[in-house]
Amino acid sequence: MIFTYNTTYALNMAIFGLCPEKGEILISNLEHNSVLRPVHELSQKSKGNISYKVFDALGNDEDVVKSFENAISRNTVMAVITACSNVTGKLLPVRKIGTVCKQKGIKLIIDAAQSAGIVPEDLQKQYFDAFCCAGHKSLYGIMGSGFCIFSKESQPKTLIFGGNGTGAPTSYGNL
Repeated sequence: MIFTYNTTYALNMAIFGLCPEKGEILISNLEHNSVLRPVHELSQKSKGNISYKVFDALGNDEDVVKSFENAISRNTVMAVITACSNVTGKLLPVRKIGTVCKQKGIKLIIDAAQSAGIVPEDLQKQYFDAFCCAGHKSLYGIMGSGFCIFSKESQPKTLIFGGNGTGAPTSYGNL
């Protein structure tokens, strides 16, 4: 678990830290800008190596899972989905989508900003690579708090360097 400033920070850490060098990302049509903007940015900066596709998350659970499965291509490497829309209140069938992702070897990032603390979720039974939450909403933490839980199998790329301590390079090269 990594504590962050908020869910936006947690989602960015998960999306940029877990995304492979190339492939396709699936997102729903209910995603918050905290998902849409980083995924779009990845697609723009990847020089065509990363693309994304939007699946329809409206309808009943069966329709949503079917829409998700139909959106999967041989290039799909990751899915980023909200557990609950902040606009409509729609709950997505994250456990069922997680099962599909696990079977197909697709990394799954769950945005639980709106659901954590309200919708019971057993993370021991839920497949995910990253589970991102707001601390300040229904978990009653302080404003500007969030966190990301990474699965044991998921190791994000290092995104922040620096700080105190030893281990500095012996040569600074062409700095």
